[in-house]
Amino acid sequence: MTNTINESKRQKPAVLFMCGGINEISTQFVVMLQYCRRKNLKVVDFFFETSGIARDNKACYDELMAYIRYVKEKTAVVFYDNNNFHKYADTNDFLRFTATKQIELHLAKNHIILGDQS
Repeated sequence: MTNTINESKRQKPAVLFMCGGINEISTQFVVMLQYCRRKNLKVVDFFFETSGIARDNKACYDELMAYIRYVKEKTAVVFYDNNNFHKYADTNDFLRFTATKQIELHLAKNHIILGDQS
């Protein structure tokens, strides 16, 4: 017999992506960690960019894309909010990954999840 009260769902791995100034990133980090705790996500890595959102300087974003392509397990990718995501991310990359069920995209501040299978 199983004790469902004490059983917890297996935590999904999550990576965090933050961008902005140092103060912004520290605020984002705290909010995103709290969000992951509530959503039963285990933070396995994080990426942060402090150089701004210039299209020609996205080394951190490229590292995140390489990480997502490499990882075999479905991963939650957590951005701080919708504005942060749309300013910095190439939406087509993430839509392709969510469509193939490779990732769930979480916008922590807005409580939006794309590609959720629950």
